[in-house]
Amino acid sequence: MSAISGVSGGSAFLTAVAGVQAASNRFGAAAQATVADPTGDQAAQNIVGQITAKADFTANLKVLQVADEMQKSLLDIKV
Repeated sequence: MSAISGVSGGSAFLTAVAGVQAASNRFGAAAQATVADPTGDQAAQNIVGQITAKADFTANLKVLQVADEMQKSLLDIKV
C-alpha cells in the first residue's frame, strides 16, 4: 500500500501520478520515433503524439497541484 493512498484525496494523487508517468512514456516513445525517422510517413503523427502527451502531462500536473492545495486546506481546517 502506498503512503499516499492513506491520505485524504490519495486516489487523485495516485491517478495523477499514473497519468504523468503514462504521458512521459508516450512522449518519450513519440520523440524516439521522430528521431529515428524524422521525414517518414509517421513523422506528423509522432509530433502530434508529442504534443498530446505534453498536454496530458500538464493536465495531470495540474490535478496534482489542485489535490495538494485541497489537502493543505483540509489540514488547515483540522488544525
